[in-house]
Amino acid sequence: MPSKICLFLVVFALSTVPSVAKQTPVAKKAIVTKQTFSPAEQEATMLYMQAGYLSTLGQMQQALPLWQKLEKEKPNDGEIKCHLGWTLFQLGRKEEGRRFIAEGVKLAPNSIFAHRYMGFIFMFENKVPDAIREFKIAMKLDPTKKCNCGPYDQLVKKYDKLTPKVTARKH
Repeated sequence: MPSKICLFLVVFALSTVPSVAKQTPVAKKAIVTKQTFSPAEQEATMLYMQAGYLSTLGQMQQALPLWQKLEKEKPNDGEIKCHLGWTLFQLGRKEEGRRFIAEGVKLAPNSIFAHRYMGFIFMFENKVPDAIREFKIAMKLDPTKKCNCGPYDQLVKKYDKLTPKVTARKH
């Protein structure tokens, strides 16, 4: 039987942070199917939420060991790899962070976070067309902007206005 605290945290996440609920299979499973958590699922969900909370506060150094533990426990979870990668990137470990994010995009191609983070990496690398492509994918995946991803939609619009359209010439 899941603890009341864990259920409260999941319900809280669903009601206040839609992106967490949308992206966390354990949260979906608990609410949608009303199934109970295993102890491992309880711990992983709470750890994910704690790491996400610390990351949101900008406390990357404190969030890092939590993302690392989650990634060790769930090595095929692209979402976790992306969060770990972004944390590493923010801490100055740019190449290592980029590798985790690139791997996360492959594992979770429908992740808003994966494409958003990859877009930011490309912007840092001054690869604007690649960044715009990633931001467009994120926007398509999240048309209502539930993930609170920032104003990159404005960047995309400005870029599209400034970039000449390439049209095929008829010979």
